[in-house]
Amino acid sequence: MSLSNLAPVIVLAAGLGLGHWLAWQITVQTPTRASLHPARWNALNRAVPAVLMVAALIGLALHVQAADGQAPVDAAVDSFLNPVRYEALIALFEWITLVGNTGSLIAIAALAAIVLWGIGRRRDAALVLTVWLGAYATTWALKHLIDRPRPDFAFDVVAHSPSFPSGHATGSLALFGVLAYVAARRTARFRWRFEIVFWAAVLIALVSVSRIYLSVHHASDVFAGFLVGGVWLYGAIAAGRTGGRTGEKVRPPRP
Repeated sequence: MSLSNLAPVIVLAAGLGLGHWLAWQITVQTPTRASLHPARWNALNRAVPAVLMVAALIGLALHVQAADGQAPVDAAVDSFLNPVRYEALIALFEWITLVGNTGSLIAIAALAAIVLWGIGRRRDAALVLTVWLGAYATTWALKHLIDRPRPDFAFDVVAHSPSFPSGHATGSLALFGVLAYVAARRTARFRWRFEIVFWAAVLIALVSVSRIYLSVHHASDVFAGFLVGGVWLYGAIAAGRTGGRTGEKVRPPRP
């Protein structure tokens, strides 16, 4: 069996491993909400999710290359969306997708960093820039390494860079995810922390779905973007707790 034929197995095994690790942390290793924080885990345990996400990304890249175009899952998603591509939704998603453009993300990241720096949260400002720039650089390196063609454009929205992974999905997850993290970790009430994370997730999902709906990305491109952004975001969360060493205090959650 060739390495490319093992790609689905690698992705599935990585996904199952990540799910098993998370279930173990929640049900056995973590008796309280606070213990879900990576600061409670040892170094090896903290590395597990990142390793699994990288393994899934490698497996997905091999699968995409072996498919030589549209992978079966991409064709299935496209066939599912074709009957529900309505003009009103197309117009809505054409607006939503602008939020994930490179220019928009640069402006949001720069503004957030300036604000955080100005209010004395310099570590958070550096964290935001590091995560977004790291995810952005990784995305473009993979785009030119895999060099996957775009799907056939069906609407007015077009793109000219290679397709895999989706820069919108990567950038949105990395930037809005880390912004939600730095905001939520300073919020005392659990309800507000939940709302911050929930609405950030909704925004990330809308931007990412827009790329598939508007036929500028394959579904596997978006999933790959989630994995790239997820690695950088997880790294930020794992590293962010070390802010306590510089005198920053993180408020304990309240119900």
